[in-house]
Amino acid sequence: MKERNLSKTEFARLLGYYSSSVTRILENEEINTGLLMRISKALKYNFFRHYADELKNELPDNEPAAMAAAEKEKEKEVVELRRENADLKEKISYLKTIHELVMRKK
Repeated sequence: MKERNLSKTEFARLLGYYSSSVTRILENEEINTGLLMRISKALKYNFFRHYADELKNELPDNEPAAMAAAEKEKEKEVVELRRENADLKEKISYLKTIHELVMRKK
């Protein structure tokens, strides 16, 4: 508001609120996204950018290169699981054969 030389009354008018409501908004430590969107549009300033910048520093990198590396890792895991599955199927086949032979001798 200071950068735009807006009084609380002018700011309230832009938002369609009473001045007393604006006072409560400004005193609050938290704000809902709908209200932040309304304020962003009224002041023609993207306040969400600050949250995005903060998240970028705190959360793992989701850039395409990181995602491609994760996908490649998953593909390796799938190949290994398929190999293990084939080995297990082969072992099951051997066990069935052994079982049949044992059952014949009875």
